[in-house]
Amino acid sequence: SFYASHTLRVLQTPIVIERMVAILENTDGNWSIKDRVAVAELLGKLREKTPFMPLMKIWQDTTLHNDLRASAAEALSEAETIVPHDVFIAMLSDQNASIRCSAVQGLGKHNVQTHTDLLLSALQDSNPCVCERALETLHRAGISIPIRLLQALFYDGDKDISKEAWN
Repeated sequence: SFYASHTLRVLQTPIVIERMVAILENTDGNWSIKDRVAVAELLGKLREKTPFMPLMKIWQDTTLHNDLRASAAEALSEAETIVPHDVFIAMLSDQNASIRCSAVQGLGKHNVQTHTDLLLSALQDSNPCVCERALETLHRAGISIPIRLLQALFYDGDKDISKEAWN
């Protein structure tokens, strides 16, 4: 709609992005975690204007609230800017399952063939969201899954994973 496209253009101006980044990086308590999470999510919607470095610093800082770190990781996975593959590869080993899920989503936007082994490993993640997202990504790319792994996924306790495996 007209209003949505106008709002996006306003949000993509350098001064507004600078102010949003300042809110995101603020640690003196002026902004709540909820506010900072919302800003991170919004920054991920700015397409090619998404500021990569501030979001990367947030998800890497394990002293921050998990919701904030996860929203920064999701923003990176949604961004239309060039995010190095190494960022998503590093996210795959994060303890936060939401961040691992965003990593799989981010890798899925790039050349999936290059990261097949990582995505196959993600199928064995303890979190169903990560596993399901990896399975969807591999299916979309037309990558064959080893039969033993596929058989295990057919009868996975999570119905969404089992359903996606049968697709």
